Amino acid sequence: MANDTPHLYPPPLPRRFLAPRYWGIWLGLGLHALFGALPTAVRRGFGAWLGAQSYRRNAKRSGIARLNLAWSFNHWDEVRREEVLRASFRSQGAALADFGLFWWASRRRFFSRIVIEGEEHLANVLAGGGRAILVTVHSHGMDFGGIALSGRWPLVTYANRMRNPLIEWLMSHRRTRFGCRLYTREEGMRPVIREVKAGRVFFYPVDEDGHGGEAVFAPFFGVPKCTLTAPFRLARLCQAQLIPCTTWYRASDQRYVVQILPPLAGVPSGDHAADAGRLNAAFEELVMLAPEQYMWGQRMFQTRPDGGERPY
Repeated sequence: MANDTPHLYPPPLPRRFLAPRYWGIWLGLGLHALFGALPTAVRRGFGAWLGAQSYRRNAKRSGIARLNLAWSFNHWDEVRREEVLRASFRSQGAALADFGLFWWASRRRFFSRIVIEGEEHLANVLAGGGRAILVTVHSHGMDFGGIALSGRWPLVTYANRMRNPLIEWLMSHRRTRFGCRLYTREEGMRPVIREVKAGRVFFYPVDEDGHGGEAVFAPFFGVPKCTLTAPFRLARLCQAQLIPCTTWYRASDQRYVVQILPPLAGVPSGDHAADAGRLNAAFEELVMLAPEQYMWGQRMFQTRPDGGERPY
């Protein structure tokens, strides 16, 4: 992609998505939008109920999450861990229901349901002429936080390809509704590096298992986790600061909170293992804001030290 080429991902609505084979999806999306207009208690309550059904029926996913919780919180008793597991499925269902609101709501309504806390940490870096990479965890509200941040600062991020091309197009269209620039993983990091150097903030979900990339093992809730070194190399290349953040739902005022922590001082240091430990410790702090709202169903401990047996 040349530097002067307009960024066109997602492209304008492809005509093929108007074909009869997609009409059922459009109908479902219309119902989803109407669902987003329901009162918060009704919308999230129904979503939580669907999440509870998923907990009962999706034994594979609940088994992965149960193992992750057991490894991460072995100092908790089984009853407490199971409570968090059940709450996690309900939380994910409620968040999926909230997509009906955040995809289709007006800008005013959208931002009335989200608050950004700790924004001074990012604002101070940018005000001083610095560059920033927001390293974030996979919380249930992650998408909403990224969209909200793009309405406050110029953002860039990337997306994975999806099996359904219409859903992929729509998600990408909604993620870029407030000006975020979006690239696909297939395009690599080169366009992201260019955008960060030009002043955009990179919204970077980077808490997944690092299998397949350059990584080191560092503790995550006391468990050695294969942690990507890409954030540290990218920060050095772009001369950017790494700023941890997450998005979680606060029931007391029925709003999502984008929580931004101070930049990781001294990172990158050149010692990837030490930097990974610092990053994972920040991620632990963010997860503990609302542990039931973290995506425990990820295969986060898939890669084991010394090629040990995979737990899933």
